Amino acid sequence: MSEWYKDWFDTEYYNLLYSHRNFDEAREFVENITNYLKLYPMSKVLDLACGEGRHSLVFYNLGMDVVGVDISQSKISKALLYQNDYLNFYTSDMRDKYRYNYFDLVVNLFTSFGYFNCDKMETKIAKSIFTNLKPNGYFLIDYLNTSRITGLVDEQEEKVIDNVEFKITKFVKGNWIVKEIIVCEGNKCRIFEEHVKLYSMDELKRLFEQVGLKFQKAFGNYKMSDYLESESERMILLFKK
Repeated sequence: MSEWYKDWFDTEYYNLLYSHRNFDEAREFVENITNYLKLYPMSKVLDLACGEGRHSLVFYNLGMDVVGVDISQSKISKALLYQNDYLNFYTSDMRDKYRYNYFDLVVNLFTSFGYFNCDKMETKIAKSIFTNLKPNGYFLIDYLNTSRITGLVDEQEEKVIDNVEFKITKFVKGNWIVKEIIVCEGNKCRIFEEHVKLYSMDELKRLFEQVGLKFQKAFGNYKMSDYLESESERMILLFKK
């Protein structure tokens, strides 16, 4: 499977398609995380696969010392507009260890995981997260609730945003949810894809527990309500080192 995320995430079409993501949503979620974990001022936070830094910025505004990393150079270049002494951004692959025993909290938000065809790569990420955390530090992953998706068959959608046409087909293929995105601007069309592994909650728990992280609790939405397998919008899992 190709590294589709490198081709897709760096395009302006990606930003356009997901422009509905906003700071209000990020603010609510990050405030709820911070309150639930009772993070103290200047807690060290790593936003893993941070994109353009909307969650990182909220953590900083709440008084945290934040580092955001992402593989996309174009996204980091935009995030750097926010950078200061306690909010820093770097281009980095989340498979790579960043700092040893350093962070109080590592977050991986908005289904920024499950991209790799090789299980060893996912385990490598889990080991890096463990290494980055201080003893008793927390890891929180925000994933799609795959229990609501496994019955999906060829869901199609079309939308036009700023004169760019998007034709989106979403389907399940084996253990993956695949989104094919045809982008047409004027007379030119391009095809992109997203591939995300259909991890169950038990599979994600096993993945991170095998590297030494201890499962704490599951949440079902950005309000941090309890997770309900057949109903919840999201599958948000909290672990502790």
